[in-house]
Amino acid sequence: MRALIVRVLTRRARHMTNQPDDGNAVKAELLGSTVPVQATGDHVPDPARLKQPLEGPGSIVRSFCIGCGQYYELTAEGAQQIIQWDDVTIPDDLKGNFLRTASCSQCDGIDPVVELVPIHSLVN
Repeated sequence: MRALIVRVLTRRARHMTNQPDDGNAVKAELLGSTVPVQATGDHVPDPARLKQPLEGPGSIVRSFCIGCGQYYELTAEGAQQIIQWDDVTIPDDLKGNFLRTASCSQCDGIDPVVELVPIHSLVN
């Protein structure tokens, strides 16, 4: 109820001052805004983070994007979607491995390179 009153009063105040009602500007002012993640490349994964237990229901492997540095947990279906762009075979047991991608859905990278990498091959 309080939010409704504030909203009504804000609109009345704008109407009285002849300012345009720009809802997007108000949202950005109150909630902030985001910028797209940039794929700067050459990010290096943290082996300790890759070794952590998977948390998501149905997650079978962790993925790391070297383009933007984001970590992801993937289900079998998600892993299959990622590797469709490259010639990677998913073994039955992925324990101790992760998928390293050159780009992902969160960054502006367009390189679909995917590698299955043993975590122990990374230097701490």
